[in-house]
Amino acid sequence: MMQSLLSKDVLYPSLKDILNKYPAWMEANGGSLSSADRQRYEKQQELMTEVCAALEKESDGDTKSDKKARFENVLTLMQKLQDYGQPPTDLVGDLGPSIPFDAQGNPNLNQCSLM
Repeated sequence: MMQSLLSKDVLYPSLKDILNKYPAWMEANGGSLSSADRQRYEKQQELMTEVCAALEKESDGDTKSDKKARFENVLTLMQKLQDYGQPPTDLVGDLGPSIPFDAQGNPNLNQCSLM
């Protein structure tokens, strides 16, 4: 099930959308952020870039071994990303239905409409 949630079809469109909005958002809001928040958001952006790059490498000719390695890499990156909490609400608020997050920014899979 985790492989389905971390697949390119499910994960990539939302992450790419957020990632595309990050530079303009940081330019507009970066000056009003605390140093800690700015660093956290910059790290989120960096990790999202890595996840998208990993997912973009997916091809129809991938072996089972390639798919497993990519899944493990994406899973590790997403776990690191989770450590930095939820992205700015301005960036994720208009993405429509998604996995709900708790107050700490962790996915609340009990309330997930995908489950």
